[in-house]
Amino acid sequence: MINFDKVHPRFNTNSVKWDTIAKTYKEENLLPLWVADMDFLAPEPVKKALEKAVAQGIYGYSIVPDSLLDSIIDWQQRRHGYTINKEAILFNSGVVPSIALAIQSYTQEGDAVLIHDPVYHPFAQVVKNNQRTLIQEPLLEKDGHFVIDFEALEQTIIEKKVKLFLLCNP
Repeated sequence: MINFDKVHPRFNTNSVKWDTIAKTYKEENLLPLWVADMDFLAPEPVKKALEKAVAQGIYGYSIVPDSLLDSIIDWQQRRHGYTINKEAILFNSGVVPSIALAIQSYTQEGDAVLIHDPVYHPFAQVVKNNQRTLIQEPLLEKDGHFVIDFEALEQTIIEKKVKLFLLCNP
């Protein structure tokens, strides 16, 4: 069982989340909630699996076993009622590289790519890094929640000739 009450200090561990606050935001006493970086110890089964892999002492390339693909298919079905096949599963090194691949696959240099604001800030940078035109559509804050202004979104898509819309829940 994970103990969510135990604090695990992360300062001075080369943590992007914790060790860059002052430099990035020019303030020290902030709670960095901008990145999916856990502040809890990994579950024991995950740690044991990693320890087993490390104990082999050889760190070469691995195949993707059918058991992993079957687990993903089963989870999607149980969790979302969504049926997929093995050929529909693609692996990549992370969310931002996956977004870069989508941008490169579905747009050309100079095309408009739309993201909401606020959103995970590397999304804007990956659009710019791929020489696309960044379009930012603000979300509206209502009753403590961010919501999409669908009329403004439609107008922006038409006026700016948006080719790709990256949807992310902030």
